[in-house]
Amino acid sequence: MKKRSSGGGGGWGVRMASSARRRRRARGLGDGAAAIHMCRVDHLNGSDVFFSVGGETFHAHQALLAGRLLVFKALLLGSTAEAAACSITLNDIKPAMFEALLHFMYTGDFLLAGAHSSSPNSSNANTDMLHRLLAAAHEYKLDRLKLMCARKLEESLSVETVARTLGYAKMCGCLELKSKCLDFFLAKKNIEALATHGYFWLWHNFPSVIQEIKVFWSLECLQI
Repeated sequence: MKKRSSGGGGGWGVRMASSARRRRRARGLGDGAAAIHMCRVDHLNGSDVFFSVGGETFHAHQALLAGRLLVFKALLLGSTAEAAACSITLNDIKPAMFEALLHFMYTGDFLLAGAHSSSPNSSNANTDMLHRLLAAAHEYKLDRLKLMCARKLEESLSVETVARTLGYAKMCGCLELKSKCLDFFLAKKNIEALATHGYFWLWHNFPSVIQEIKVFWSLECLQI
């Protein structure tokens, strides 16, 4: 959904880097309607703002972004935007995540390649991307996208992913997702989650959550 730097803001709008990549993304979405929306976005004209993110340039439309997102409205109207070229540099987000945010704002849908793959490695990669997308949606105050990510993460909870998901739920203030993760930890059949790399990541980054898990386990033992 991006375009390499090419000077002025005219020409194509939000645009995929290549037709091959567009087809690859569409297959990943697994939704014909979303793919059609993507093609429509691909041919929008009159882009009047571009974002420099990790060495890549993304073209978009000020009216749409400012109208839908206060964070972008502040960027477009504030001192971070260069008046002449309307160029904004973002240093706090990866290109793939920014592409996903733009895709959502233009289509209302996910940009998550391989979402329907049954491969365990692919599933873990999708969960990792959902974590990052949840954090980006929280940072840019895209509440609907944040809710969509949280629901997807609830559906994909596993022994391997629950700890990191719990950490991101804590960080992003997703109370329902956090509650689901704690319930998952409480289930005795999922005790192996306490011995995963994700759990040690959680212990290092969110010690307060570890204390909550211990309290939950203590209460559970008292009820036995």
